[in-house]
Amino acid sequence: MTNTSTAGETKGSRVLDFRTMADDAKRRQKSAFDMRARRTPGASRIRLQELPVFTRALGAMLQAGLPVVQCLRSLEEQSESKTFRHVIGQISTAVQYGNKLSSAMSLFPDVFDTMYTSMLKTGEISGQLAETMESLATHLEESADLRRKVQSALMYPVAVAAIAMLLATLIMLFIVPAFDKIYQDLGGELPTATKLLIAASNVLRHHLLWVVVGVIAVVVIIGRLKRTRRGKYVWDRCVLSIPVFGPLLQKVALARFTEAFSQMLNHGIPILRALTLSGNVMGNEVMKKALVEAGVAVEQGETLSSILRKNKWYPPLLINMLATGEKTGKVDELLERVATFYRNEVSVVLKGITSLIEPMLIVFLGVVIGGMVVCMFIPIFKLHELVKF
Repeated sequence: MTNTSTAGETKGSRVLDFRTMADDAKRRQKSAFDMRARRTPGASRIRLQELPVFTRALGAMLQAGLPVVQCLRSLEEQSESKTFRHVIGQISTAVQYGNKLSSAMSLFPDVFDTMYTSMLKTGEISGQLAETMESLATHLEESADLRRKVQSALMYPVAVAAIAMLLATLIMLFIVPAFDKIYQDLGGELPTATKLLIAASNVLRHHLLWVVVGVIAVVVIIGRLKRTRRGKYVWDRCVLSIPVFGPLLQKVALARFTEAFSQMLNHGIPILRALTLSGNVMGNEVMKKALVEAGVAVEQGETLSSILRKNKWYPPLLINMLATGEKTGKVDELLERVATFYRNEVSVVLKGITSLIEPMLIVFLGVVIGGMVVCMFIPIFKLHELVKF
């Protein structure tokens, strides 16, 4: 009897030892993978073009019951981007070493932001990872579509303005000096507008290098200031004050906020956490600051709608829908409708801007280029006053 019990204890201790050794091996394997965050070159292009397709495909594969590592390996082979292939490969290796998918993706914060990984973590906890991936894919596709619409609408006027500046520079460097030489030979008093144009041409020709350096310096300084919180706040405040384009960008920010906020609430992320993350998605420091202040007030027991009602950047439609959602307990559903409304509003505004851009650009070119030409030809009409006999 004693021998039997001793043998049983020995067998049990061996099983325990094997389990302990297996757990230790797993811990060593997990810690063997470097879990520090990495920088990702070209992350913005990946987020805009690659990430929505990747998320949709991963969600479909998980829905079909395939293992996570197998899904990631398959998507790694299909990706056309070398950088993104490397990212997916690192994520699959991290998951293979025993890390959760959300933790593995958090290694690349430039590609998978905090909102993405937070929603993913919630999906892992609730056992609805595939459904969460589908929701994320929808959010990313709508955000990418909205961004492409805004970029395509702004690209045309920016390109025309750049061409106008180039033409104006060429006129100042080559055409104006030729007219200046003719007028000097003729003598006489030139009109004030022509004098100013010739003076500007002389400054540009004789100090071209310094002018170029100055322009580059201004661009670099503005870029560096925009990377600071205070500088970005001032820049966004100025942008929101621009006629036509300011209200457009405000609607874009509201569409991003309502879409992200409703998605996170729908997936069980606490409201304070959801406010912080959706503020980061907006891309506007002025409107984000209002959300931060609202978060503090909500933590103290006030309602979100009552706080945002005091801020002029959040319109009555959003506030009223938010207040109704707070009363009925359907904030996520109502905000999803508001997000759809603002996306449609952005599309309508963009169509209106596109129809107005062409005549506005014609006027712009006429004022800039035409004004310079008129300034140079005014003395021709008064040629009899310039010629000295």
